[in-house]
Amino acid sequence: MVVHRLEALGDGFTVAREADGGFRVSGRRIERIAVQTDFEVEESAQRFQRDLDRLGIDAALRARGSSPATPSGSGRSSSSGRGRLGDAG
Repeated sequence: MVVHRLEALGDGFTVAREADGGFRVSGRRIERIAVQTDFEVEESAQRFQRDLDRLGIDAALRARGSSPATPSGSGRSSSSGRGRLGDAG
């Protein structure tokens, strides 16, 4: 029998402050979710926000002084596929 566990990807993440004052969130699950999100579609962006809330990322960003977590630009950078979240408040 094969058992699939949701925690296989891990919900762990790190938040690092960028030199320009923004924040970079890293973690297998949130990065996968970000890559799969079409930020041009409002419903997709809203789901991404709910994922940030559910995973505790929004609270972690706010604790570090971020304004409400919103994708910066498309939510992805061209070089790594990762995006910056939140703006320094």
